[in-house]
Amino acid sequence: MSNFTLKELNFARIRQWIIDAKAKQDTDSVYSFIAAWIGFNHFYGTFASTQKKNFLTWLNGRHSGDRAQLMYLIQTKEFVEFFDVFKSKHQKLFSIEITLPVINPLKEQGVPDNLKGNYKLSDLPINQIFEVIYQIRNNLFHGDKDPFRDERDKELSQFGSEFMLLLTSNLLLRTYGEEEDAFDKQQQEEIEIVKKITKATPKD
Repeated sequence: MSNFTLKELNFARIRQWIIDAKAKQDTDSVYSFIAAWIGFNHFYGTFASTQKKNFLTWLNGRHSGDRAQLMYLIQTKEFVEFFDVFKSKHQKLFSIEITLPVINPLKEQGVPDNLKGNYKLSDLPINQIFEVIYQIRNNLFHGDKDPFRDERDKELSQFGSEFMLLLTSNLLLRTYGEEEDAFDKQQQEEIEIVKKITKATPKD
């Protein structure tokens, strides 16, 4: 599995979001998904900022916002290699079926384009997987989903929570650059908790 080196990353901050997301997973999947996403957001934002020259070249004049930072990360060789191994190790996660498209209410279009029906995650390329999850995130952030009353919105939130917890914890585990202190009990305990989360199995 490809590894990242990212000394600028706040490892403790991401671990805290992951641990909080895991604690709320069974009782509040919306919060759990958002918390795990915030940790991931810090990762891809930091990654883009540390590769500013390459990022700006890749942008080629396009908007350099949050979505662009995400899409820049997932197309890199390091991430593609990481994701391939992640996918092979978590086949149960990728056997989850979701009904597509997820609607982008602002543009009044489905995400991804031209897909309709039930699809396993394993049927989708990497860019479509993250387009779907990013749209679920947007819809929650902007109040366009009601997981408290709508069963589909609830299922999408639960899926988002499961996917992002496993992804972000595994990604952090494969990232180097943190100065570890064997005498820092809290740091060591949090690292062990995240390691356990990387091995969690999605619910049926």
